[in-house]
Amino acid sequence: MNNKYSNLQTLQAELARFRENWPVAWRGLPLIVSECLTELGHRADVPLEPRLQAIHDCLQATAEAVERNGRERDARGTEPAYHNRLHIADTLAALVCLLLHSRADRPSPVELPVPQEWLLLLAMLAHDYLHTGLVNQFPAELEQASVAGLRPLMEDCGMAPEDQALVGELILMTDPTRVGKTHEAVGGKPFCLDEFNPMAVLLQESDILASVLPGIGLEQTRRLSDEWAKFSDSMASNLLKTAARVTFLRDYARFSSPASQRLGIPVLVQQQLSALAGREPSAPI
Repeated sequence: MNNKYSNLQTLQAELARFRENWPVAWRGLPLIVSECLTELGHRADVPLEPRLQAIHDCLQATAEAVERNGRERDARGTEPAYHNRLHIADTLAALVCLLLHSRADRPSPVELPVPQEWLLLLAMLAHDYLHTGLVNQFPAELEQASVAGLRPLMEDCGMAPEDQALVGELILMTDPTRVGKTHEAVGGKPFCLDEFNPMAVLLQESDILASVLPGIGLEQTRRLSDEWAKFSDSMASNLLKTAARVTFLRDYARFSSPASQRLGIPVLVQQQLSALAGREPSAPI
């Protein structure tokens, strides 16, 4: 396995690399997506069958669309402080790391490329497309908008209808209110990425993995606080208190996949909870 994703320390080093030139000399999502595909075994000189070619084309078109939208909003000062291109890059790297560590769980040897992996990559890339920086006023409000923005790109690239539908449903599963039930649904069952719930769990884990890492996690919390300050001073300030960090780690930082357990993420979460135990709930993080 590539050293870039061999453990949490090397993953964190990759996330730090994203931050070296953000946002002035940002490398861009198209390049990051190409690197992710290479990590997953794609070789540009190997022809793809039509289904995979359509997914590949959509990944590139979506990366360009998300990057273009982010740059335009950054120029206007309206790109969200947290739900931005940097967060998307974090989630893509986290997903690739989890996918690579999941391959040992597949019942037969992995034949590259794996369509399910590419569909997950597309869902992750687009899961916060057109995010407003606000919070859902009804279930999956923002996620539905992301799916609506992605749908024309999937159609233009000729993706199979069933693949389009799957990616759309996976994006909806990144609504935080759906996390608990999804993790409960995979409990005590074989974890197979040919099935919907395990795919959704891996997406949900990737969405928050950077936020549970020491250092980067607290940085991301502060970014989210800055984002929420646009519409609620109280929500923004509460997010920076110990009580909010404990609630996030205890109730929302769910990691059920065998890959996340191999990487030691649940242990890392518990270590942080232990370190926070006994602190004044209103104390700053």
